[in-house]
Amino acid sequence: MWRVSLRPEEYANRALSNFFSINEYSVEKIHDERVELRKYFTVLQTLYPLHNNAGVVHETGKILKLLGEVRNYDLTNPTADPDKRDQLLYSAMRKKRAFRIYYLPVLYGSRLLLFNELTRILNILMEPSKNFHLYRKLIRKSRFISESLEYDSTVLKIAAKELGEQLDQNMISLKKIGKEDLDEGKFMHQVKAATNGLKEIIEHSEFYFKNKK
Repeated sequence: MWRVSLRPEEYANRALSNFFSINEYSVEKIHDERVELRKYFTVLQTLYPLHNNAGVVHETGKILKLLGEVRNYDLTNPTADPDKRDQLLYSAMRKKRAFRIYYLPVLYGSRLLLFNELTRILNILMEPSKNFHLYRKLIRKSRFISESLEYDSTVLKIAAKELGEQLDQNMISLKKIGKEDLDEGKFMHQVKAATNGLKEIIEHSEFYFKNKK
């Protein structure tokens, strides 16, 4: 029997609590806020068919978007205009304060639904594409889903971090000199590593059944 110590809903709720416990606005803390809220959002959004709370999904997505604008400004304009950063930060914090906290209840079938999302992501990753941002987004999502299911997400975590750093550097380069700085070979190497890692996670899960001839 597959034993778990933490339900996906508890993983999401813990991340939401962590998000609301952060009350500092440095570059590092904004990053931490985004990570915790995205963990919550990933599970929340994937389990929507079970909780049907479209309003919370929508509002959480709005906060993530506003925090993303603050972080992008920190990356590309770190000392340009502190007032502009304050304006962006104020919009994000106002939305955060207005957020009605929604902790996920026990949702029967949550693990299977999350597992099915992992298989969907794997199928997309195995298709050739030049959409680098989509790759990064899907690998980051698969990392959080795997964590919520208590699977070993080490490979996905490393790949998501590497891909994020490469895309951040590319964005900075575009802002400063108007030229991209993305090593596609290095990027796709990480995508391949993450794809293989996700495939292994799926094949060792409690829901995977190999067809035998």
